[in-house]
Amino acid sequence: MYRLNLHTKNIIMLLFVVLVSLQVSYNQPGQTKQPATNSKTNQTAMASPNNEVTILKTVQPRFYVKQKEEQNISFTAYVQDPDLVNPTNIRQTPGGEVITELEKGSDYMVEIVGQKNGWFKISRVDVFDNNAIDVPGQFGWMHYSVLAVRTRNYANQKLNVYASPDKTSKIAGIIKEETEVRFTKFNKGYVFIRFTDNKGKKVEGWIEKEWLCGNPVTNCS
Repeated sequence: MYRLNLHTKNIIMLLFVVLVSLQVSYNQPGQTKQPATNSKTNQTAMASPNNEVTILKTVQPRFYVKQKEEQNISFTAYVQDPDLVNPTNIRQTPGGEVITELEKGSDYMVEIVGQKNGWFKISRVDVFDNNAIDVPGQFGWMHYSVLAVRTRNYANQKLNVYASPDKTSKIAGIIKEETEVRFTKFNKGYVFIRFTDNKGKKVEGWIEKEWLCGNPVTNCS
């Protein structure tokens, strides 16, 4: 009986040594299983004005900020699409199905009533050489890159552009003459804009909404 138990113990010890050896081999350098990585982790998908989706590796944190949909906005802008060939799209939702196309060759003015992540909810489109265009479903969405406004400093007043939507914040730039600007968001009585000054420097920041005009054919005086 004693000899049988000893034999059993030897088998157990042998199995233990084999298991330890396997564990050490598994943990050797270069053999540890690496976690899977996704090359798209640092990319942000954003619908472009005329294409379905554009992958942006970086999104400027101040000019384009993810936000919830905001209503109760009343602002007029005009269409200034950098794509000079294809129609300008009005979509059912931000980045969604195209419901209306604005053909080239006319001046369009839109009424903005909401915003979400660089997209603007519009309720009306006016055409200066024709009648107004009906927006299917009452509302549509347009990307910020196809819209613009001009400043109203017609007497060359100096307009401050602020780092925050507050007159007491740091001045990020000064607009010295009537200038076309792009915009991406609203905060109460302020609009976040971007433009290039007369020295070729790109400036972005907040300006008071009352100093902006969304009429493409005449001023807002």
